[in-house]
Amino acid sequence: MDNKEIIQELVTSLGKQKHDFLNQVESSVRDYISSQGKKCLTINQLNKDGSIRYRWELSADIDYAKCLAAFCQRKPFRGCELDSGLTEPVVELVSSKFATFYQKNEQALNQAALKSLLKNKVIIGSIVDKIVEKALTNKGTKQIAGHVTSAVTTKIVSLIVAEIHDIVHSQAGEATIHTIQHAVASGVAVPLVKTIALVIVKLISLHMGALVVKLLASTAFKIVVATAVKKFLAVVLLAFIIKMIAVKLGIAVGTAYFIILLPLIAAFIYYEIRTFPSQLGEKVSEKVRQELDQNFDKTNHDIIEHMFKQLLGEVENIATNIAKSSEVQGYIDELVSEMTKQF
Repeated sequence: MDNKEIIQELVTSLGKQKHDFLNQVESSVRDYISSQGKKCLTINQLNKDGSIRYRWELSADIDYAKCLAAFCQRKPFRGCELDSGLTEPVVELVSSKFATFYQKNEQALNQAALKSLLKNKVIIGSIVDKIVEKALTNKGTKQIAGHVTSAVTTKIVSLIVAEIHDIVHSQAGEATIHTIQHAVASGVAVPLVKTIALVIVKLISLHMGALVVKLLASTAFKIVVATAVKKFLAVVLLAFIIKMIAVKLGIAVGTAYFIILLPLIAAFIYYEIRTFPSQLGEKVSEKVRQELDQNFDKTNHDIIEHMFKQLLGEVENIATNIAKSSEVQGYIDELVSEMTKQF
């Protein structure tokens, strides 16, 4: 099973929770918009970098009517792009739900990331090579001749990598933290190389678990999630909100002129403002659910793929930390003593 298959397997597993996730998101979006009152018709005038230059609050005056006319026609206003005041909060709300969803599935993400790392023979070879090198450096094995040290190191790395490969591909390919720790703690006599391999795998799994927890809680990861959500949701959401507002005001989007809008806005504020937010919340939340339903697997795939790249970028730090383990150093020093007798 390669990295792509591991990611797809995890995406499929997460997909089984999609219905409950969509229910939670739909409910939260509906409740949020329904609670906004007249703020659901706030229009944001944007700077070129996407930051907000000015917020246009619902008002029966000519400037807001002009802004709303431009908004409904999808045109700039006073040289600036316009956006609904609901777009960013709804995207943030959906993103936070995704972040919570991943934290809830922390164990599954950890196991998949661990499997991805352990089944990559090149990466494992690199980790073991660094561990052995650093462990020997820390132990200061100067008594071994230089050419023998090189030969011993190469042989040790080769043996440990082969053992890790056997460990990972046993147990139906499921190298779980529980089974690894049990094997190390069981007290069953095993060859020294296998003991070292088991200890290294155990420590890799523990370090990977800590890295997954740290990554899921990081601001950088939340930005990745928000970017992925915004990519498919923001434009669709804006277009849908514009359409809903135009329909409620009884106008065609392309003919939203401020002279026509001004009396409609006044009537809207007087008659409709108490019920429109809940109506908008109902329709927008349904649309958000529909878009999430269509993009759920792809969004998960993109986020998990990025996550794995981040975690695998920590390989050198993992190796350095494991090499500092007195347990690993002791076993490797013992193995070096055995191996040098063969050279």
